[in-house]
Amino acid sequence: MLALCVLPARAQEAPLPNALAAYLAETDASKKSALRAELLKLSPAELRALMAALPLPTAEAGQCEFQLTCADGFSRKFFVTVPPAYDPARRYPLIVLLHGGVNGESGEAARGLAGDWAPFMTEAQRKAAIFLAPTADCENTTINARWWREGGMKNIEAMIAAVKARYAIDDERVFLSGGSDGGSGTWALAMRRNDLFAGFFPMVGHPLVPATDATAAFFENLKGINLFNISGGKDNVYPGAEVSKIVGQINAVGSKVLHKNYEQAGHDMSYAEIEIPHIFELIAGFKRDLLAKSMDWSTDRPAFGSRAWICIDETKELGRDFNEAPKATARGTGVIRIDLGVRVATPSTPNEMNQPVKVKHLEPGSVAETMGMKVGDVITKIDGKKCGNLEEVNAVLRTKGAGKEISVSVQRGNEEMTLSGRFPPHEKALPAGRVQATWKPGSIDAKTNNVRRMTVRVAPEMLDAKGEVRVKVNGKEAFKAKPEGGVARMLEHFEQTRDAQWPFVWEIKLDIERLLK
Repeated sequence: MLALCVLPARAQEAPLPNALAAYLAETDASKKSALRAELLKLSPAELRALMAALPLPTAEAGQCEFQLTCADGFSRKFFVTVPPAYDPARRYPLIVLLHGGVNGESGEAARGLAGDWAPFMTEAQRKAAIFLAPTADCENTTINARWWREGGMKNIEAMIAAVKARYAIDDERVFLSGGSDGGSGTWALAMRRNDLFAGFFPMVGHPLVPATDATAAFFENLKGINLFNISGGKDNVYPGAEVSKIVGQINAVGSKVLHKNYEQAGHDMSYAEIEIPHIFELIAGFKRDLLAKSMDWSTDRPAFGSRAWICIDETKELGRDFNEAPKATARGTGVIRIDLGVRVATPSTPNEMNQPVKVKHLEPGSVAETMGMKVGDVITKIDGKKCGNLEEVNAVLRTKGAGKEISVSVQRGNEEMTLSGRFPPHEKALPAGRVQATWKPGSIDAKTNNVRRMTVRVAPEMLDAKGEVRVKVNGKEAFKAKPEGGVARMLEHFEQTRDAQWPFVWEIKLDIERLLK
């Protein structure tokens, strides 16, 4: 069964039984505001009870196609595969699959991903899980939808939330996998935005591909993360021997990443008959742990995410008097992927690969746009070198670097013209911050490095018998009291993620620089 829907959608089959359901369904701004005011009068426990009792709409089983308008204003498809005997009274694990070729594939790229897994699954496994396959559709939208960019990560999270609003998903058992660029994207979310997931299964990807987008990877962020990576020894894109070496470096800092390199495998899924069943064995034992007693979190881009109860809000180069944690170790930084900012139709046959490159879409603010390129232009030369097809265009672009000049000759109608531009220079490295922290009931102890501001999230389990908690940063008391409020943040987080098992109620904002002066 194939269903095409536009989200958000809500069912009208039955009356809404609680105020939270009414609030989420309401479209009138004034009525929604009044419902929110009523919800904010509840205790955290009462609001959590409403989350647990939230009804689900009547939902389709089988293979379903949906459309979602993302935060960047573009509409993207995602595909959901639901067991035929779907029962909303039980909670299902959700397996999210990221497609490869994230820079050029269209909105259809994810359509068959769940089907690629199906031949290697038992009948019981097909009945036991729901699959979600998002599409980035960078071809028709923007490169900020790459899986490892902030936009791409937000799009994945929004599609997961849309599935949770429609189907009975176990919040503690959401898993992420993908091949090639989808595998690299899986690595990225494991290191940058892992709170939604119980485990990660990257395939024939590379841990440092996300770091080629002028950002850094931090291996310490994989401590406490369930991750099993698969590589191919004959993979000419991301060689297994190279990835094996990096996994060794990751585990040397205290992570426990599982890894298998199939010596005879290439950039493919030739190991699927063995490893898909193995992944289901791992899934049965993996659950997320948001209340781990110790955390080690680093970032140079606070917007990229947080780790459970630790959130770095701002980084700054600070002197040794402000720093007690080890310095964050940035891996693989630098702009390596040079992007002209041109999107073209994705070739699907050898003949199409040999066709001239015609501009289908221009990335806003890109080199191509600023140099005056137009949709419909046909690229004929780059830096005076003839480029008659996509392979030749890419070959020349691979020789370019940050800050370098470029000239592109295009055929526009009956006129040929040459346009000039320059790639942006290397971005100045942002200061990376790091927090190492532990907790026990009533006490949170954090050590920081180059962290100017941070947030500590607090769950009821983290309070002492009096309902209080003390927070110390670098040996100095930063907070000691009974946290207040919390319901507004709980409501906001649930509306955004539909994560009913998110344990945190209160947030304590800390200005480290001011505290330690």
